[in-house]
Order: sequence, then structure tokens, then C-alpha cells
Amino acid sequence: MDLREKVKERDLNATNVFIASFIAGLNELGLLNQANVLWATRRAGRSLVECAKIRGFLDEAPSEPMERARFLLEKLVTTLDLAVKWETRVDGDVLSIKIYKNSCKFCPKGVGGAELEGTLCPYPGMMHEYLKTIMEGTADVELISYERVPMLQDSDGCTISFKIKPS
Repeated sequence: MDLREKVKERDLNATNVFIASFIAGLNELGLLNQANVLWATRRAGRSLVECAKIRGFLDEAPSEPMERARFLLEKLVTTLDLAVKWETRVDGDVLSIKIYKNSCKFCPKGVGGAELEGTLCPYPGMMHEYLKTIMEGTADVELISYERVPMLQDSDGCTISFKIKPS
């Protein structure tokens, strides 16, 4: 699929293409791997907490920890317009978000054209730090890893999961 088709299918804008291609370019230079992306995006997650406060999302959020975490994660995804098709799910103490294939707007592989085996996804680190910081005092938030990978990938898309433990 060429970029023209991706722009139409995923409703991409210039910011989406820029960020995904920028990450892919750093990878091509050998300057980036998933560990570096996780580290860098955690900083962005902390900054996004301030945006959530300014926009009043905390005032709108439910008080129950799991529903609060879900609400705030969904606000993050919609505010940043991260994907065309996604869903959150709660299973016990685990909150998951699935980004459907050919739907992600910032994928270094799918949008940026990165040639790599694994992933350089900016979402796990950003979402984890955002939730961990914004839920501080209410719940502890742990990013669930799968054999040292911060997400599960299947034929439908990518799933990022968090264990939410009320404080």
C-alpha cells in the first residue's frame, strides 16, 4: 500500500506522517530501538498529563479507579486522534486498548515505512507514563509486557495492557 492509500484509509494528516516517518528515519540511522522509544515517550506522557489537567479531563473523570483510568485513556486517544478504529476493554484488574490494523495514525511501520522485525510503537511508553502519573494517589499502573515486548500483536492489530491496582 503506498502513502496515498494510507492517507485515505487512515485519515492521516501531515503531523501523523511526519512523526511516523521521523521515528522510522531515526531507526534507519541506527539511533532508535523500542527501549529508546519507551524511554522518550514516557516524557511525552508526563507532559500530556498537564494537557489533561488544563482541558479539565480530571474533573470529568469518574472516581472509581478502573473507570477513571479507562476514561482518561480514552480521552488521550481521542484528543491525540491516535487511530481510526480502537477499543478499550476491562478484564478484572487489567485495562487494555486495542488499535486495529491499518487504523493506527502514528505507526512507524505502517505509516512511516520502517523496515524492522519488531515495533517502534510510541504508544506503550506514552500511555503508561500518562496513566501512571495521572492516577498517582488513586491507583498504581503497571505496563504488562509479553516476553519483553510492551504489546501483543496479532492479525487484527496491537493490544497494550495495564494492570490497575487501587491505592
